[in-house]
Amino acid sequence: TYDLTEEQPIFNGIPTGDYEGRFFLNIGGMMDPTNVEEIKESVADDRDSASISIFANHNKITVSASPDSKLEAIFVSDMSGRSWSLQPNGSNYSEHYLPMAAGVYTVKVVSDKMIEVKKVIIK
Repeated sequence: TYDLTEEQPIFNGIPTGDYEGRFFLNIGGMMDPTNVEEIKESVADDRDSASISIFANHNKITVSASPDSKLEAIFVSDMSGRSWSLQPNGSNYSEHYLPMAAGVYTVKVVSDKMIEVKKVIIK
């Protein structure tokens, strides 16, 4: 143990300090980790061009994706493990009616550009 008022702690042999770039999450593995601006622009572009919205109202699940996206699959699960696999109609908009009681559900939507998972509450 360290008395932080008397000693400077050392974690795993590394003295405390500011280690810029110590942790880096490389999404996709194709970008140069030293070019942070390129990474920020790429992530922002991906977010702007693809989006998925998920809505639930009573026993209806509505999924809408950006116009240039195509919905490929929708998975709905309740907290007890019961699940439904839904096949969208091939466009960017899909509505499905399910025998859902009040509760918390997880909806996972797969499109040709991204995957979105959201929790929905049916009252």
